[in-house]
Amino acid sequence: MYVLIGMVLIGALLFALWRMSGTTRSASGGRTAGTGRPTTPPARKPIRREPLPPDDNPDFLRELDRRARREEDPPA
Repeated sequence: MYVLIGMVLIGALLFALWRMSGTTRSASGGRTAGTGRPTTPPARKPIRREPLPPDDNPDFLRELDRRARREEDPPA
């Protein structure tokens, strides 16, 4: 008896979720069963950030150049 009641409750919940999903139309071509909200989130306004200052540290630039040349050269 409890199993039968549980199956009926699960069926009712699944039916309610199916109707709330809004993916199906009624037979008469009416509106969807959902809330009518758009499915995609609204686009956010881009955040304007300050540009980073250039890195003029000569040691850092020399190290970057050395690493780039090491990767370009094939192993001997």
